[in-house]
Amino acid sequence: MSETQGDIHPDKKITRFWAARALSAISEMRHSKKKGLFPKSEGWRNVPEHQLVEAEEGDVLAEKLGISYEKRKNLRTAALLHDVSKREEIERAREEGASGFDSSAEDQVNWIRSLGYSEDVVELVQSVGPVLPSPNAYTKHMSKKQ
Repeated sequence: MSETQGDIHPDKKITRFWAARALSAISEMRHSKKKGLFPKSEGWRNVPEHQLVEAEEGDVLAEKLGISYEKRKNLRTAALLHDVSKREEIERAREEGASGFDSSAEDQVNWIRSLGYSEDVVELVQSVGPVLPSPNAYTKHMSKKQ
């Protein structure tokens, strides 16, 4: 007996939705895996899940605002990549203190560039900044806004 849409349990629908979204972002998800964000036993599984949720939220908001498909695609890609170096960022911050955030953010941007992503994507990733920015990163960000 095959399942019809009405027969599918809501949890199964949700699982199918997120599985399809993850498959549509397989290239970016592979980058997260390369950066060590998938060892569930080490507690990193929530980072790629977070990246997928951020990509969906950004896309929905951008669509509601009437942003073009191309810009939405860049926003989605940036959301999928914005925490790709999260593990390195946290490890460096533990070792180097606040300066570890700035250096890991710079390394992440250079790595994303080396993968061939557009400068629009790189700029969007940079706009997020580190989770806990150092005073130096915050000052740089604020001086750009003025």
